[in-house]
Amino acid sequence: MKKIIVVGSINVVLIVFQFILISLISTDGEKVWQATKERTRIESENQILKQEIYSKSALQSITARAEELSLEPIKTEFWKGPVVAQANQ
Repeated sequence: MKKIIVVGSINVVLIVFQFILISLISTDGEKVWQATKERTRIESENQILKQEIYSKSALQSITARAEELSLEPIKTEFWKGPVVAQANQ
């Protein structure tokens, strides 16, 4: 009779322990699913931002923006090197 009570008690404890473990595993699974969902959202946002960077850094876009702001290209003058005196022989 005592063996039945001991075995029954062990079974109850094991069932409770199993229930706790299953609850923890399912909670971790939910966290993993949420993290995966968040990662997917961030990756799509990154892709959109990359496309914006590419389009805004394109030369056509920069030229159009410069024209909107009435900017003109810088005029540079190239100087010739100094004239060096040469000895005539």
